Amino acid sequence: MSYRVYWRDRVRHDLNVFQFLARELGRPVNAIPASVEEIEARLAANPSTVGESRDGAERVLVVPPLTVYFEVFEDQRVVLIYQFRYHPR
Repeated sequence: MSYRVYWRDRVRHDLNVFQFLARELGRPVNAIPASVEEIEARLAANPSTVGESRDGAERVLVVPPLTVYFEVFEDQRVVLIYQFRYHPR
């Protein structure tokens, strides 16, 4: 059984801004959506074993060019991505 993956609205908005800026700066525009797709697939499958654990329930996953910070809510089978970092090459 898979998990539902949710991105905070602010995070989705910021991802769109970074996508726009990458396009404007002539950087590859498919890197961000490809990273998002892989992140969602990995977190939907088994999020408690993906990435590295941090303080409390926080976990971090790196899929270049993005690093996401998330929590897993096992009882609801939900993953909440609440922050990201963009690392262009």
